[in-house]
Amino acid sequence: FRRLSEAADELRQDLAELRIALAALCEVTSCRVPTEMLERPQVPLLAEATRVACAVLAATGEGEVPGGLLSKTYALFKPPSIFGKKRVEDVLTAWESGKEVLEQLTSEHVRLAYDCSPQRFRAQFLCLLNRLMQSQAKQNDGCISEGWRTALSRFPEVSLWRDFLACLKTWAWDPASAPTTGQKSPGEGSKTWGERRKCEFVELLPVHTHGAMPLDDSKLQGIILDTWQDIGAWAAQTDSSRALGLFTADMLPSSETTGSWRIDDQWAYVPIVDILLFVGEGVLGITTQGAFIVDSSARSGSASPRASRSQSKRRRRNNRFSSQPRSRSRRARRSRSKRRSRSRGRR
Repeated sequence: FRRLSEAADELRQDLAELRIALAALCEVTSCRVPTEMLERPQVPLLAEATRVACAVLAATGEGEVPGGLLSKTYALFKPPSIFGKKRVEDVLTAWESGKEVLEQLTSEHVRLAYDCSPQRFRAQFLCLLNRLMQSQAKQNDGCISEGWRTALSRFPEVSLWRDFLACLKTWAWDPASAPTTGQKSPGEGSKTWGERRKCEFVELLPVHTHGAMPLDDSKLQGIILDTWQDIGAWAAQTDSSRALGLFTADMLPSSETTGSWRIDDQWAYVPIVDILLFVGEGVLGITTQGAFIVDSSARSGSASPRASRSQSKRRRRNNRFSSQPRSRSRRARRSRSKRRSRSRGRR
């Protein structure tokens, strides 16, 4: 009984520390947690950490984002919003001012809440941590704060995911890579798997001056799911399949398996944003409004040979039609000048 009482005391102490950590994270966004959720603060703590990470990424943008689009994001999410009662600019300022927010996001209490949460929430949080580190490195010329060393030691799964993306990058842009699904279109034999997938996203997404495509668009999700299936097929043939275990679905009872779109209930979470940023590196940007490309010239290299041939034919036809009036006008001017010279000679 003494051991049971000691275990109960330790559990109560852990719950009290989790509630304190939850209150500290809520101060970042000025959110309020309902009282009934404080009885089991594990899942609310991870949810609040996810909210803070999403607010920082919403304020900085991901990928190639022009500065004018961020101002629209700031105006769109005026408090109160899904990111809390504070402005996303204030959350970004707190994130950049020191390492306190990073320590709160990757504390031991958040790790405990992470271990107690469902698989899909754990996978989402790992992807957010990875993109937060990438965003900080991009803004500081490849440098990150010292707090990430402790964060990566508490969340080693982030390093596993980063190593997987590095191996995937080596294969995706290798000329020897070939698509695992679908058929090649004529003239694309020299393109790598990454180039082919990049062309698909570039042709689908709008230019940033014309808006953004929401991430829940059915066409965009279809291409992303095909891309994820290719990645899974490649990983199954290599030693990199261990990282995909971070995204596989939990074993659920049959009554809990109903839901929205899935790939044969195999995946608990599909990293949509991570796939877009990986394939569209250098030409693609993501904000809270959706995904877009930053330059329309990126589509020039992604056009299929059939489309390029039809464009060249159309261009030659237009040039031929546009040159006819000019030739006629020149002939008319020459004939007039000859008539005038003849009339002057007769006079």
